[in-house]
This record gives sequence, C-alpha cells and structure tokens, in this order.
Amino acid sequence: MELDRLSQEVWERKYRWEEEKSLDDNIRRVAREAAKVEETDEKRREWEEKFYQLMKDTKFLPGGRILAGIGTSMHQTLFNCFTLPVIDDSIEGIFEAVKLNAIIHSLGGGTGVNFSTIRPEGAEVKTKGGIASGPVSFMTVFDAETKTITTGNARKGANMGILNVDHPDIEKFITAKHTPGVLTQFNISVGITDEFISAVINDTDWELKFNGKVYKVVRARDLWDLIVRSAYDYAEPGIINLSTINKLNNLYYIENIQSTNPCGEQPLPPAGCCLLGSFNLTQFVMEPFTENARFNLENLNKYVPVAVRLLDNIIEISEYPFPAYEEEEKTKRRMGIGIMGLGSTLAMLGLKYSSAEGRRQAEVIAKTIRDSAYQTSAILAKEKGPFKYFDRDKYLEGEFIKRLPGEIRELIKENGIHNSHLISIAPTGTLSVVANNISSGIEPIFSLSYKRRVKMSSDSIQGDSFEEYEVMDYAYKLYRELKGDGPIPPYFETAYDIKPEDHLEMLETVSFYVDSSVSKTINVPRDYPIESFFNLFLSAMQGGVKGLTVYREGSREGILIREEEKKPARSGKPERPYKLKGTTYKIKTPRASYYITLNEIEEEKKRRPFEIFINTKDASSIPWITALARLMSAVFVREENPSFLIDQLRSIVDPNGGYWRDGKRIPSVLSDIANVLEEYLTELGKIEKREPQQKLLICPECGQQTYILEEGCGRCLSCGYSECS
Repeated sequence: MELDRLSQEVWERKYRWEEEKSLDDNIRRVAREAAKVEETDEKRREWEEKFYQLMKDTKFLPGGRILAGIGTSMHQTLFNCFTLPVIDDSIEGIFEAVKLNAIIHSLGGGTGVNFSTIRPEGAEVKTKGGIASGPVSFMTVFDAETKTITTGNARKGANMGILNVDHPDIEKFITAKHTPGVLTQFNISVGITDEFISAVINDTDWELKFNGKVYKVVRARDLWDLIVRSAYDYAEPGIINLSTINKLNNLYYIENIQSTNPCGEQPLPPAGCCLLGSFNLTQFVMEPFTENARFNLENLNKYVPVAVRLLDNIIEISEYPFPAYEEEEKTKRRMGIGIMGLGSTLAMLGLKYSSAEGRRQAEVIAKTIRDSAYQTSAILAKEKGPFKYFDRDKYLEGEFIKRLPGEIRELIKENGIHNSHLISIAPTGTLSVVANNISSGIEPIFSLSYKRRVKMSSDSIQGDSFEEYEVMDYAYKLYRELKGDGPIPPYFETAYDIKPEDHLEMLETVSFYVDSSVSKTINVPRDYPIESFFNLFLSAMQGGVKGLTVYREGSREGILIREEEKKPARSGKPERPYKLKGTTYKIKTPRASYYITLNEIEEEKKRRPFEIFINTKDASSIPWITALARLMSAVFVREENPSFLIDQLRSIVDPNGGYWRDGKRIPSVLSDIANVLEEYLTELGKIEKREPQQKLLICPECGQQTYILEEGCGRCLSCGYSECS
C-alpha cells in the first residue's frame, strides 16, 4: 500500500527506524522480531511470513510502542500503558509511586492510578503529628513529574487519575480541573458503583468515607449533579463503573479492578499492562460503494488467530518497568485486539453510522473477532498451556465467558485458555493517520476533508513560507476516485451529524463483545440541553457501558466560523467620516491589559468594520500592536468581510505557553484579539458560528488549530500527534 503524504510524514516522525524507507520496511521489522520467539528456524520463517501478511497493507497494526520500538536499540517498553500498584497511604508510598510513574513515562508508557487509598484532606496523620493534604494535592506532584519527563522524552506522558465516588475528597476532585493550569497532564474519572447509581435513582443520601470512618453525608443526586454538570461545562470528569468492570471481569475470582489506562479501554489490576493492536476494517471491504459492497468476514476470521499469536509473542520480548509488571503480564497474558476505521468502513458499505443496519454490521464484526480470538487462545493453550491463574470452573462461570458460543466454552473446558483477556478497542489516533487517514477506532468519520498547512521555510525578511494541501478521509477519497464529483451520499455521516443517543447505542452494541472496554468520545453540540446530558450519562450506566467520556462543543477551547464566498477586494480607501460609532473591548492577560476599539461605518444599510485601535500600558507591546492595528485597519477598508483574519491570528501560539481565562486556554494575545474580532463581526452579522461539524482545538505539539477529541483521547489532523498512541 502506498501511503499518502500525511501518512508518510507521520510514519517517518513516529515509527521509522534508521534506514527504513517505508511502512512496509517497518512491519517487516515487527514480523521478524516477533517471530524470534518461535522454537525452530522453520517455525520462525513460517510465522514471520504470516505476521508480515497480517500487517501488510495495514490490515492489522500493533500498538505504536511496538511499531516504534521492537528490534531497535531504544530502551523502551512495547506496552502502550500501565496501571500503578496500589499507593500506600504514606509519604514514602506516595513518592515511591511518583518515582515509578516517572520511570514508566521515560520508557514511553502512559499510566492509570486510583488515588482513593490516600487519606482525605484534613485527616490526622498520627505518626507525623500533622494534617493530611489529600489525594488531589498529591496528584499535582504526579502532574509536575509528567511535565518534567515529557520535556526530555519525545513521547508525551499521559495519566488517568481516578477517585472513587465515596471518597471524602470527591467533590474537590470533580472540580479540580475547573482551575486553569491544574492537572493538565491528567484525564480524570470518577469511579462509580451500581450502589451509587441506585442511590441517585432513589434519591437517597450517600456517605463519603475513608477506612470505615464517615466524614460527610451528601445527597446522591447532588453529587451526581456535580459530576455531570462539570462534564457538561469542562469536559471532565469522565466516569467508570467499577461494579460493571468487576462483574464482567474474566478474573473476577482473583482481581478487584480499581483503575484503567489513560483512555479507559483497559481496566487493569495493580501493575497491569496494555498490549494492544487493531484491525483496519477498511481493508476487508469488497466492492466498496457498489450494490455488491460487502464485508469479508471470512478473511477477517483468517487473520485474527495470527494477530493473537503476534501479540502473545510480544509478551516474551518486551522490557518491563519493574519485575511486578512482568510477573503480572506473563502469568495472565492479557491482550487487547481491537478495530479502527469503523466509520470509514460503514460508508464504504453504504451504511449510515447512526442506523440500525450500521450497528448490526458493527455487531457482526465485533462478534467475529471475539469468537475467533477466544477460540484461538483455547487452541494455543493446548500448544503452550493455559495462563497461570486459569481456574477452569471459576473462569467458565464468568459473566462475560457465559456470552461465548457453547462450542468455544467446551474448547476452553477441554484445553484451558492461554490468555485471560483478548479484546479491547483502543484509541488509534496516530495509527489511523498512518493507515491513510481512516476513521479512528469505533468513531464515525470526523471530517470528510480538511486543509493541512505546512511551513516550508522561514525567512526573517520575507516571512515564513507555507504550503496547503487537502487531506481526505480514506473512504471519502476512494469514493471521489471511483465516483467523481457530485452530491455527497447521506451515508457519509460525520461526528456532529450523529445524535448523541446514536453514538451511545453504537458504544453499547460493540461493548457487549469486548472483555476489557471501549474508548470512545460522544460528541454533543454546544446547545445540547443539560437535561438530555443527564439522561445520556444515566442511560450509559444502566446500559452496561463500563466507562463514558462526553465532549460538549465549547466545553474546551476552539470555535470555528463559517466560510463565506470570497469577494473581490475593494480598491481605494474611502474617506474617514468626522464621527464614527465604535465598541471598546478589554482583554486582561497576566502581563498587561489591552483595550481594543473597533469603529464601523454603514454602507447600503449594512454595518462593517472601518478601523481598529489597540492600546496598552505595556510599553514593550506598543510597536507591534500599532503595526497590527494599522494593518488590520487597511484590511477593513478593502475587504467587505475580513473574517479570514480570525483564523490567521488564532493560529499564532505564544512560545511561553499562553494563559488561561474562565477555564479556557488562550494560546496568545493575538489569539485573544481574534476572539474579540470574532465576537464583533458576529454582532455585525458578518459571520456566524459554524454548525457543529468540525470542532478543532489548538494542538499542543504543532500549535495548529486542528486538534480533535475522540475515543476518550485526542489527535491532531495536521501533525498526527495523539496523547494516547
């Protein structure tokens, strides 16, 4: 498969090793190294070829750490993420966990940890004669560690912080990220239980306690209200249902899971590891965009056993942060086979993501992978033995295992099973880009096409030189190649075309066939009613979903204006009237306040901007703001609609990191001026906010406003950066 320009650029930056020239070279390295585990030369040659054929044309791609690290001299783990051991409630125990977190981040892994074992703020510390500062305060130490390690490591660290819903500090935890700049390296989730949901439904009280001592009693609905309203306004916290996770855990008889990895698709015991890989579903579609379009389940079924063996071999190859992680992984052999490209695939089959037919197709695919993987692992148990903690009777009584077909359960009864868990649908942000820009995980297509802007050269006199080129979703590009221009068929649905309830139905449908969990973001429009938001969360918990992340447009920074037809520039400068109407705005930054005055004129009974003045007491800013105001004023008098200035100014990022206001990050003063200009032009009727389709944020890696939130994670459409893969 030939990669498109963006895919090639991202592969070279993220996964290329030394003299490799293509992704094909990369997967040959993976196949060769993974096959070295096999016992004989003949088997090594056999499985190297099978592994290569599995990954060829991106039919299957293992996790990013495997692609990047296997067979290289890099001192990195091949696991994408981990959970920390239970934190001991002591200074020594907490800082030992911080140290371990730092080591894992330095190896390229992300981490998840439940902080509920740390005593609440204000509790007595008898051995020291002091007062405890609580788990949220110690989370800031982990946050600082992550920022520090990130500085020296090309792969940015990621953390999932969890606090159980009955911890006395839960209210402080829920609102912790309302304060700008706090816990920026964390995703946070509340660990809820069926007991708590029952208290919410029945409107009863809820005890907040630690080590058996009740510190406070609250109304359950008030606490639920705080959780949901915080998610509505700030996009966090997410929620994970610990009751559902443990009830459906295959190892319910030896594990009590309290944590997940950073994106939630892997609920894990203490010292757990994420071993991930994903099938690219687009490569199994036959005769796309025709009446005969169909999904090749037979071919998928053929390759699942190869994927299971590939990931199982990785367990023997990878480095581990500490012996406890190696012991955990090698005695249970957990893995997570998932999918990517579902949205693109459904379009290729002529099915709407939001339709019952689309969900049925997703269900058939998920069931096929589950059944094939479990059958393979049972057969592998005959060759290599069951995992160490396999208990035949107890394992077969597991709630998830009872969902398997009878013949597979019989095979497990006869042979045992080699891997405790096999299915997990992880974020595939970067991998999806490398696979020629398919949709991520089980998400719908985010955008059919967009412009990517690339800096080609820098010149202090002439200025920077940029090139723009179009990037299309894989399915949409293929459709245009096959069908040419014309109306876009209705089955090309994007994330904000789909009702939140339909997002949730897809999540519930696929989750039934997943033994670990599914990472997905439900995107909702800015004006989505808060009452519906509450119902969405409650429906998810009652529908058997293990975790939920919802992003309401506008709850984080990033707003786009609609494009308008370009109109010819005016020639000549109209004479300035003696008197003009105007509006003055004040923006306050950590350094200084800026006063922005926009004056307008009326032409043919339509108002339009005429000039802009920017004033400040900060003397060092006066030269550049004067130049900026004059240039903008020159644009105003020549352009009927100068809204293009908004994107230009907003894309400028202060190298010192910008600042925060009202819970939103402002990348620079110039971006702040863009916000003022947008508000003003909206008032004049020159622009309107775009209908909810593409909600893009500022990318922390490249600084462009092309960062999207999906799969409980995020990825950049420009540079391919993902905080999770």
